[in-house]
Amino acid sequence: MGLGKTLSIISLVLKLPSQLKRCHRMKFIDDGGSQTQTSSGTLIVCPLSTMANWEEQLALHVLPGNLRVLSYHGSRRVRNPKRLCQYDIVLTTYDTDTQWYQIPETPYVSPLQAVHWHRVVLDEAHTIKERRTATSHSAHALSADRRWCLTGTPIQNR
Repeated sequence: MGLGKTLSIISLVLKLPSQLKRCHRMKFIDDGGSQTQTSSGTLIVCPLSTMANWEEQLALHVLPGNLRVLSYHGSRRVRNPKRLCQYDIVLTTYDTDTQWYQIPETPYVSPLQAVHWHRVVLDEAHTIKERRTATSHSAHALSADRRWCLTGTPIQNR
């Protein structure tokens, strides 16, 4: 929509980097003792239609070597949560986030869900407006210290 949401988040990541060291420790979650990797990175969840724009804007506004960026989409994506922690920004889509979440009673945990992120950004956040959808549930299940929701679409409160 041209409101500057993407550039605002890129500026935020560059101006306010996390004080944590990447994957500096294991964090154990109380609900069943599952292990979670702790990351100082930012996970950006967006529709597939805006992923290329994020990549272009990052390439345009960030000097090479300042941020390590991973596009987490498609069949060749990283499966190891520890590897995800090595990046400052991980870009993914709502569909990719939802894929693992929709498999009932699977013994596997999504690599995205196995990381406690410093920051999660939901672009086009009106996508999760309906609370009963798998997309909404999987987005809410992401673990993070900070959460940002971006949208240029007016949302009516119910």
